[in-house]
Amino acid sequence: MTNAQSLTAEQALQLHKQFLLDILQDMMKVFETGDAGVARMIRGLQVYWDSNHQRSATRRMVHGVLSGTHHENNAETMGRPFLMMLRAELQASNIQNVETLAQE
Repeated sequence: MTNAQSLTAEQALQLHKQFLLDILQDMMKVFETGDAGVARMIRGLQVYWDSNHQRSATRRMVHGVLSGTHHENNAETMGRPFLMMLRAELQASNIQNVETLAQE
């Protein structure tokens, strides 16, 4: 991919979408095995952070293009599947205050 200056906001949003899909695929490998619970959630979070780190150049490029634009909020909402997965893991573990923990 070229540098951030050559990306339009629409291209950056598409790149961000692919970035998130790639991370989601990595995480699904964890969440498709074993029983829901804290241990699986922790493994999923580790994969999430590792996958984000591996793609940090893409994340920075997208952020550079979208920062301060009205498209920035569009990118933010694309991450909702991760929050939903986290909530499901917490609920399956009978954790109290699921919503608060998931947001944090």
